[in-house]
Amino acid sequence: MIINRYTRNILTSTLVAFVSTIFINIAFRFRRLTDPDAYYHLSFSRFASNNLIPKEWMQFPDISWSRFFEEKEFLFHLLTSTGYKLWGENGVWLTVYTLQFGIFFMLLVLAYKFANTKYTIITFFAIVICGHPFMWRISLLRPQLAGILFFLFIIHALLIRNRTYLVISSALFTLSYHLIVIPLATLSVFLFTSWYFHKKNLDYKLPVWGCIGIFSGVLANPYFPGQLVVAYEQFMIIFYSFHKVKLPYGNETYPTITNHFFEIYLPCILLLIIGNYQYTKKHATLISAKKLEEVSLIFFLTILFFPILFYMPRMIEYLLPVQFLLGVWSISNLSSKKKLLYPIMSLLFLSQLQSYKEYYNTLTNHDKFPKAISDKFEVLDSLPSDDTTYKVYNCSWSDSPYIIYKRPKSQVVDVLAPSFLFYKDKELYSYRSMLNMGKYQDVYFVLREIFNSDYVFCGGPLVGRINLDPRFKKLSKKGGLYLYKIDDQWVPNFVKHYAVSRQVSKDKIIAEEGLFDESNFQEVFHYDKLDYKRANPVYWDLRSSKKWNTKQEEVQCAIAKVSDSEIERLAGKLWMSVGGGSNLKVYRNTKLLYQNVRKLPRVLLHTWIKLERPLEKTDKVHIVTCGKKADFNEISASFWNFEEIKTMCNQKEDAVEKMSWVTNAKAKYVGLDRPFCLGRMAIKGNYL
Repeated sequence: MIINRYTRNILTSTLVAFVSTIFINIAFRFRRLTDPDAYYHLSFSRFASNNLIPKEWMQFPDISWSRFFEEKEFLFHLLTSTGYKLWGENGVWLTVYTLQFGIFFMLLVLAYKFANTKYTIITFFAIVICGHPFMWRISLLRPQLAGILFFLFIIHALLIRNRTYLVISSALFTLSYHLIVIPLATLSVFLFTSWYFHKKNLDYKLPVWGCIGIFSGVLANPYFPGQLVVAYEQFMIIFYSFHKVKLPYGNETYPTITNHFFEIYLPCILLLIIGNYQYTKKHATLISAKKLEEVSLIFFLTILFFPILFYMPRMIEYLLPVQFLLGVWSISNLSSKKKLLYPIMSLLFLSQLQSYKEYYNTLTNHDKFPKAISDKFEVLDSLPSDDTTYKVYNCSWSDSPYIIYKRPKSQVVDVLAPSFLFYKDKELYSYRSMLNMGKYQDVYFVLREIFNSDYVFCGGPLVGRINLDPRFKKLSKKGGLYLYKIDDQWVPNFVKHYAVSRQVSKDKIIAEEGLFDESNFQEVFHYDKLDYKRANPVYWDLRSSKKWNTKQEEVQCAIAKVSDSEIERLAGKLWMSVGGGSNLKVYRNTKLLYQNVRKLPRVLLHTWIKLERPLEKTDKVHIVTCGKKADFNEISASFWNFEEIKTMCNQKEDAVEKMSWVTNAKAKYVGLDRPFCLGRMAIKGNYL
């Protein structure tokens, strides 16, 4: 039976695309599991499988998705959620395999317009299969798979000049992927190409139909117009370097590095040179006007996309397909000149050396990829597994997909990219950045009061701060990742009941005039459980009293008396710790016990005071704090035994001992052997 050329090409394309799909999923089967976005899309597919068009997603209150959720990749997630509803996670991956097959198939179908089967297959292997960066990108569970496929549909529709096909392809792209500048740019290049060849008789109708398809897709999205806002926030990744606040995006968005040059840029530069040489040569020779116009469209698209690659390497997703088509045409035209063909093909294969190395590393180190994920999940296993809703503070936006995948009812800070939080709430983004860098002494207040978190899933400098605070309970640790539970209950060693004086002038404090007069104490605060909405949960806040009318230039003071019931409860303790206050004095039975010599930082535990004798039930303890702006009219007091401090230190020492930057190297510490575990030790000479 004689098979015509068209049928042979379709069968060959199907077979090669099928084999390529199998290859890509074997090669990257382990590495792609480390991609955090995969767990986001799996989580969303699971979520949307029970709600076709969700309008809110309660897992993300800080980026406002809990109030209104706009889906910028509607069609892609419609396909994956349908797959999840039918076959669970296997259905989602089946959708990925189908899109991958479609990309390979369309690349080959388009290539047959420029070359015969032999050179199409050889060039496909040399450029696409050997090109590790492109293959890695399309191995991932991400919506760009649909974007690349429908981008190829658009090119095909332009080449065969089918307006219906173009409208549908453009609409499908817009419904599937947020980067609508890609089809708009492609239509603009087609218009330029038509003008270049026909001048006044340019074909403007086809691009107009393409624009109709794009805007039809925008309007057909059930989330319109909200998806455009989210698309803008995502699109701003391209301009991350122009932000006053540097946004920590993933490595895929960062410009030139050495590996990128040899893995991505070198093959692309070589293809551009070959394509430019052939295009310039054929432009001056006899070639059909139609074929030259088709090649020109591909050539001009390559010229447009190529510079963007140096700014954003992930542009390889759209550059490589058009470079492949240009390469197919160029190499097929060299077939009559073997002296040029073989050296150029050899150079093309040699330019992929870095890609071969990446393939080798991926295949030989495949056991490391599952371990990286299993470590994260092992830490997250300590989170409650019931249907209780709680919030986990994630230091990195790239960690949240693992959390919501493992615990569907949990809430996190942000996801996918830091730009979402940055554009929704710049102040909250600033809090998060400072917190992650360990800039806040009082991390408990920021995590509890500002982020409303119940757990912390983090690594880095924040861990050092957390380990200095006894109200964080470490649940799990693996590698550099820690999971903490934030304790709602006040640590028993801290004073919970205070009597508060009226506002007192600095002069009276200096003269100790009426300092211990019981009639001065009228306000009483109780801290059986923290009240986050009323006052700073770390400190007993003297500014809570309505009697405060301090002018900015005046120095005013307040006196706190530890209640008799608290003295009785804490009797027998030998160590006292204080924190807070701009100018702080501690009295025991009207005798000065401690006075700070410098402004204290906003910490819960700062100075340790070793008592001459254990605290007795009949003792009276007064704490005075003064401030010029009333900013430091806050105090914290606690009483401890050595064994209690030692026990707390033993719980915390593993991570804290590495965080030596927390301590003050200039201070002379005395007392305990573990100066990192519960804050700074007493400075010599400041206690009796």
